[in-house]
Amino acid sequence: MTSVKKWIEEKIKNEYIRYFEYDEFSPINEIGRGSFGKVIKANLANTGLVALKIIISKNSDEHDEVNDEFIKELKLLREVDYHPKINRCLGITKDSENYILVLEYANEGNLRKFLKKNFTSLKWNDKIQMALDITNGLKFLHSKGIIHRDLHSKNILVNDRKLLIADLGLSKKLAEATTHSKSNKYGMREYIEPQCFKNIRYKKDKKSDIYSLGVLLWEISSGRPPFSDCPRDLIKDHIKDGNREEPIEGTPTEYRKLYQECWDGKPESRPDIEKVHEILSQLLINTEASSQPNTIRNSYDNDDLTISSNYPSLNLINNQNLSTVLDKEFAEKENTSQAQIPCLQNEKQVLTDNLTEQLELELKQNFIKEETFQGQSALITNYRMDDDDKNRSVQLKRDIEELQNKLKCYVTTLKGDFEIDFKEVINLMGKYNIKTKITPKQPNKPLIKGVLQHHIIKTITKDIRKYFKGNLNEHSIIHLEKEIATTAKDLENKLNDFSKTRNGDDTITQSASIKVRQDVNIALGNRGFSDVLSNGNYTSHVYIIMKTTELNREMNKYRIIKDVIKRNYIEKLAPYLIREFTRIFQFRLKVQEPRAQMRWIKTESSIDPSIMEGNWDKDDIDNLEVEICSFPMIGRDLDDVDKRKIYTHAQIFTKRKKFYTKGMDYFTSKKAKVYLELESDDDSYNEVD
Repeated sequence: MTSVKKWIEEKIKNEYIRYFEYDEFSPINEIGRGSFGKVIKANLANTGLVALKIIISKNSDEHDEVNDEFIKELKLLREVDYHPKINRCLGITKDSENYILVLEYANEGNLRKFLKKNFTSLKWNDKIQMALDITNGLKFLHSKGIIHRDLHSKNILVNDRKLLIADLGLSKKLAEATTHSKSNKYGMREYIEPQCFKNIRYKKDKKSDIYSLGVLLWEISSGRPPFSDCPRDLIKDHIKDGNREEPIEGTPTEYRKLYQECWDGKPESRPDIEKVHEILSQLLINTEASSQPNTIRNSYDNDDLTISSNYPSLNLINNQNLSTVLDKEFAEKENTSQAQIPCLQNEKQVLTDNLTEQLELELKQNFIKEETFQGQSALITNYRMDDDDKNRSVQLKRDIEELQNKLKCYVTTLKGDFEIDFKEVINLMGKYNIKTKITPKQPNKPLIKGVLQHHIIKTITKDIRKYFKGNLNEHSIIHLEKEIATTAKDLENKLNDFSKTRNGDDTITQSASIKVRQDVNIALGNRGFSDVLSNGNYTSHVYIIMKTTELNREMNKYRIIKDVIKRNYIEKLAPYLIREFTRIFQFRLKVQEPRAQMRWIKTESSIDPSIMEGNWDKDDIDNLEVEICSFPMIGRDLDDVDKRKIYTHAQIFTKRKKFYTKGMDYFTSKKAKVYLELESDDDSYNEVD
């Protein structure tokens, strides 16, 4: 029998897990119940809302099993919960009878409740993104050799429209999975593969999760639970006999085929999780591209264009078959340019749907060389955000999410082999006006991690602004990025002045300054601060080398990595972070028209869910304010409440407002405002009612 008490005391001592005193929590209400216990929503002092999972033994015979279950789930959570699609474990606590898991709170409940409430407002790109969220989490579990074994819509949580895999109670390492497992009898039968009903000793594996995922994909497409019209006692035989739910009208063919392959009766016929991820990712790109207006135009558009008869192959007035022509054009491009454009395989569809007029104009005037044209296609595919903001750039969003994941890895868990220098961290918190008290006994590590993330981004962006403002050696191959950006900015301004001061009404001149900005920043966003060719060999960019050393030295002031191997691995993330933050914030946001912006939310701002992501109860928002913004919001027209379009919400940590009393009346001295911090180094900010 596993001694829970002994095991937990040992893990708390070596900081493997964090222990909370039970009196730090203020229970609110029960939000879930399952075969092994219940889940309660509670408020954690100085932190916010959390979920308390209480694993209860019904009798003494189950006590040992429950103890083992608790330890197993905690071990698995600590191994995987840093992934953004896995419900996080914050630590543990204990009441008078039970040990309790302290989990991240999901403010929109489980997937089943979410679909019931919101299904009619979901578009297909929303549904595919939801399916991709689950797939991302499951892909990570499988990469760690973990099978979930109990996937269903009540074990998928929704937090700010992002889906998280939860409840690893029945999960196992693949090597530990056994026959005659209790997961074959526990769980929701609607999501269980038929093999488990045919053979009680059937050993679940990764393909068992794929079956459950297929049912979830159907549920997302329909908005209702599987087999909801079938008597519960008949569901097992229904599935065993090969019956499945019918497709919903309007479901994309590729999506329908995917979930039908996932729930195939033969495990060997089901795709692996990598294939599911690949199909959904491509489907999301296609869906978002097809939902854009058919007449998307960029800076080359000319409404007065007359097609020259010198180009009969592209003369739409002659009603020739555009599809055939584009097939030919695409084939020629593919043969000559495959190595240059990673997204070439998407180009044909983009050209067909959106770029007919642009292509005619380019070919007629030979306005740019073919490589530049392909770069503009990459712009439309990977960077453009349409005027209605109906679809955000898929690639930019993914790159930002990947950057956020790498940032969290670089900060580390601050547990085990990672120690905190509290004196330095407290000084850093003071610099950013954070007043919450931390001590080695009450470290509030989630807040510390948020502060460090904020500090890393601030450091990188401040350094790069300083680099571009500095007086560097011109015409040096090392500083081409600065020289190109400076020259392009000067040319952009001159073209803008030229357009305003020279008589004419052609659209090319009007848009020339925009084109310069877009094309230059595409190039810099792709290759800026990459390795540099020197004496026949590629070496790291001198700026990256210098700033990597400085960033690692700065971070090592606040968290000490004792294990040399882990330290080397973590420190190798620094050049990636510096390069990608620079490319996205300094270059790729400028590709948008109008150009995108980043804004920090200042400390003590009021909570605004329309621009922020965090951990709060919707009914408690008026009592909370921003403690620290760990990642800025990104979007367009951010300083104008009426016009702003959000691409990526700001990530924040909250604290409770301080209320003052006068007799029996309670009031706060501050109005409800959101303070947006500008990108410059000064302390200026905008107030938003």
